[in-house]
Amino acid sequence: MKRITAQESIPYREMARDGVCRIRNGYYSKTLQFFDINYRLAQREDKAKQFKILKDLLHRHDVDLCVNACDAGREGELIFWNVYEMAGATLPVKRLWISSLEESAIIDGFNRLKDASFYQGTHEAALCRARADP
Repeated sequence: MKRITAQESIPYREMARDGVCRIRNGYYSKTLQFFDINYRLAQREDKAKQFKILKDLLHRHDVDLCVNACDAGREGELIFWNVYEMAGATLPVKRLWISSLEESAIIDGFNRLKDASFYQGTHEAALCRARADP
């Protein structure tokens, strides 16, 4: 099976210069190019291997802080906390909350990291939404 990127797995009709893709008439999606495991097509072993990498990082003795840099919003919070809890992690968590991937925005975001408890409401809203959606 040929390995493909997440971007290649998204069927779209056209992509504008700013990364907005027309999926079909009236439906658009914003995407950024990234290279990672495609969970939709990945084999169970690939997923387990990627999770083990994250789990091992969260349990290293020379790591004393975890930065949640998932997407800003409910879904990002839910994904982060699901992985964090499945890994049995106990590190203190800070949250990187940015809406731009420009270098200056990323640097500014790291200079303004907040304790994860500040976003507890977003995490709880994500849990509620995940349970309410069919």
